[in-house]
Amino acid sequence: MSLLHQGTQTPERLDALIRVRNIRSEAIKSALHDYLVKGHPKTSAAKLNGIPDGNLNRALESLEAAAREVEFIKELDWARFKKENGVRL
Repeated sequence: MSLLHQGTQTPERLDALIRVRNIRSEAIKSALHDYLVKGHPKTSAAKLNGIPDGNLNRALESLEAAAREVEFIKELDWARFKKENGVRL
C-alpha cells in the first residue's frame, strides 16, 4: 500500500521526509514538491525540473520507504501510549 499520493502532502511533511532520506538535489526536491504537494503528474513534475522520470521515481520510492518507517514508529508509540494509559478502543 502506498502512503504518498499525488497532491496529498503538506510542504512541511515533504520537507521532513526529504531530510530523513538526505535528498540534496534541488531539482529532485522541486520535482517531489510539484508532484506530492502541488499535484502535477509525475512526468510533468520531472520535465518542469529538468530531471529524468527515473530519477523522480527513485526519489519517490525512497520517500515511500521513509513514510512507511515513520508510520511504523507511530504505531509503536501509539501502542505504548495505549498500554501505559489504559486506553481501550
